[in-house]
Amino acid sequence: MKKETAPEWTDQSLQAFVRKVDWNLCRDFLAIARYGGVGAAARATGRRQPSLSAALRRFEAHVAIRSATAQAAAWC
Repeated sequence: MKKETAPEWTDQSLQAFVRKVDWNLCRDFLAIARYGGVGAAARATGRRQPSLSAALRRFEAHVAIRSATAQAAAWC
């Protein structure tokens, strides 16, 4: 079985990603990861849980990952 590897980032592809990334979604994702869940992040940031849940879904679609919350602990 072939081992999967992460895609190679070139300067051009990284610059393209940085130009189109939604940094508000990144901020919301980091809050969810830092506080351990959507509800806790909502309480800590003064935002509503449904808006953070929607932001998490948009973030997952934006960076093309299936479960951001499952991977959040490994990233932080």
